[in-house]
Amino acid sequence: MPHTESAPAVRKSRSQAVLDNLFGSTALFMAASVVCFTLVTKKYPEAGHEWGWISYAGGFVPPVIAGLWCAVARRRPGTGAAVAAVLLAVFGVLHWFTQA
Repeated sequence: MPHTESAPAVRKSRSQAVLDNLFGSTALFMAASVVCFTLVTKKYPEAGHEWGWISYAGGFVPPVIAGLWCAVARRRPGTGAAVAAVLLAVFGVLHWFTQA
């Protein structure tokens, strides 16, 4: 049986892991807003819309914090920032169309 060596795993720095998680947490806020707009609205129409928009707006907080952190540290935010921005834009448009 041939021996295959794998490359050693490159470990991320703690600050990079925190940044990745901050940018990634936008998806959780978007999932919460979808649940509010679809499931909660069925039983509580006013509250579902209100909490849906509140959870959507909360999705802006982690990427803004991560973006400010990158600006202060003079780092490039990476692809996580782009993914977070696209998620916020797409879900905002979808929510707006479904609520109009």
